[in-house]
Amino acid sequence: METKRLIEENERIHRRFLGHHLSAMEIAYSVLGCINITNESKWSFLHYSAYLGMERTCFKMLTNGADPNLANARGDTPIRFACKNGNYNCIEAILRFKPKMDIQNDVLYTLLYIFINKPPRNEYMLEKSLDADANPDIPDENGYSTFAH
Repeated sequence: METKRLIEENERIHRRFLGHHLSAMEIAYSVLGCINITNESKWSFLHYSAYLGMERTCFKMLTNGADPNLANARGDTPIRFACKNGNYNCIEAILRFKPKMDIQNDVLYTLLYIFINKPPRNEYMLEKSLDADANPDIPDENGYSTFAH
């Protein structure tokens, strides 16, 4: 019964956070005791912050131990959401904490692959990925590397 209550509390806090209630992060940390707790889709508070472009919140969570490499149910990391929405300040905040750039999502795409092969082509993130030692030789689900496309 205690587990069910914690799951319900977790979902409530994630919904409040998605509604831009910034204090939800502090609530989650104090009530649930973990900054990296996720909802049923495996979204963490850092995923939401990056998705919504909340740079200060991203930085605060990262300095308090949020995991920049935590992947959701589809294999997407917080930096991927920041990139998808063009939230460059969040990208910069996350990059300060040295995320792994070669994590593959559910179709085995790395960030570098997405920046090169998916429209719109993102030159800024391509440069940032290479600066962060992203590996262009990791194959996708069809066995092709990033630059082979």
